[in-house]
Amino acid sequence: MYREDVILPLVKEKCVLDCGGVDHCFVEHKRDEGSWLHDQIRSRAKECVGVDILEDRVDQLNSIDGYKFLVANVEELDFHEQFDVVVAGELIEHIYNAGLFLDGAWRALKDNGTLVVTTPNFQAFSRMVYMVVRGKEVCHEEHTCYYSRQTLSYLVERHGFEIKEFHVLGRPAQTRLRTWIRSAVHAVRPQLGEQLVMVAEKKSKQSKYSDKW
Repeated sequence: MYREDVILPLVKEKCVLDCGGVDHCFVEHKRDEGSWLHDQIRSRAKECVGVDILEDRVDQLNSIDGYKFLVANVEELDFHEQFDVVVAGELIEHIYNAGLFLDGAWRALKDNGTLVVTTPNFQAFSRMVYMVVRGKEVCHEEHTCYYSRQTLSYLVERHGFEIKEFHVLGRPAQTRLRTWIRSAVHAVRPQLGEQLVMVAEKKSKQSKYSDKW
């Protein structure tokens, strides 16, 4: 099971806000092979609005019939109870203030709306092996932080959401052998999977600082 298996049933016939939907330089390739998440969401949703900070890419996509993207910083979302689902696919590890994003997502969702967050797993087996073998930190140059199941759950719950599903999933590697090794490790130790996929429901209020200790 991959992230699409969790996300796509949730967006069917829903009003969806796809945060960070522009997949940088990979859009054309992923569109051609049918693996671009925004396209997959858009084809199933009743309405799909994308937001991204990359103005030139947004303009390019909006020139193609059927796309509706807005240029916006996801830490400054200004929607109010407009969407059934907010999707943040491989986004939260890129932003500078996850709390501001979650506040904006909470405001953007209708009552009992659904937030979906996917992000790399800090405790992934491949990451640990790389650090042991190479002796180097494993970090994308544009990532600001990494999450585990516990830290992501705590952060999201404090910002007014109730966790409904949490999956630690595998991801294909560049070679069949690596994919097989990842799958074998994940079967034995699921918590060492490559990707976190969390589904949460908006609660009536936030509790960021109440009963903290």
